[in-house]
Amino acid sequence: MKAANFLNIVLALALLILCVKLHFMGVQPAGSPAPTAPVEPAESAEPAERAAPAAPSVQIIDSTELAPGASGFGGPVPVEVEIRDGVVARVSPKLPNDETPDFFERLEAAGFWHSWDGLPVEKAATQRVDAVTSATYSSKAAIAHVRAALASAAGLPSPAPDSDLTPVPSPAPAFRPIDVHADFSENPFTWFTGKGLLLCAGDRTSQNAMTIGWGGLGTLWGRNDAVTVYVAETRHTKTYMDRATRFTVMAFDKERQAAVLDYMGHHSGRDGDKAAALGLHVAFTEG
Repeated sequence: MKAANFLNIVLALALLILCVKLHFMGVQPAGSPAPTAPVEPAESAEPAERAAPAAPSVQIIDSTELAPGASGFGGPVPVEVEIRDGVVARVSPKLPNDETPDFFERLEAAGFWHSWDGLPVEKAATQRVDAVTSATYSSKAAIAHVRAALASAAGLPSPAPDSDLTPVPSPAPAFRPIDVHADFSENPFTWFTGKGLLLCAGDRTSQNAMTIGWGGLGTLWGRNDAVTVYVAETRHTKTYMDRATRFTVMAFDKERQAAVLDYMGHHSGRDGDKAAALGLHVAFTEG
């Protein structure tokens, strides 16, 4: 073999070994395209923060100016109605007002204020709620105030006032005396039982009435128009009877009797003028 050929073979092998070495060292021969850098996988983006829940839409409706004709025995019975996202969350009386504390205690005990809880406003506005026994007149006024507040919140027309809540003054005189000899036809043994009668005593300066269920009719010492009643010493009316020479036992027309007896039986004259609260006219006899 010629020396020149041998040298060429040696150079070719050396070049081959150099190329292999450069390849493993990551060096590109001149003129070779630059290798593409490996693309690192992009880090996953952080999940976007969840939007905070929207605050509930809250309305608090005050019925004071919404039901001007709805009054209980002590006066108006305004309420506050809280509405959250179109649903009734709370109904409560707006205090203070002129009703007595025991009235609200009876309504609370009966669950009255929760009758609208959880109802959509439109349904609550027409929800039928019964008046509370022994607080009928004033609880009807409270119902009227709740309905007026709900109608306002729902954009509905104001409900018509309940005719029972707008007493119509009786033409004077509202008091009609009777002659026990000519006009009285009741059974004297049953007249005091279950009739719902009122006993009233006093004078033109002050007077008081109370419900009564015990008494008798008959004759006494030659008089055949004697009326006997029984009043506990602790009753407020007893003080009026002690200083008066007369008292009156009375009944009312059926339309008003239940409401009058309910109020008179659950309120004391020590706390205010019950006749004035009921819109009653006080009449006086002569002699």
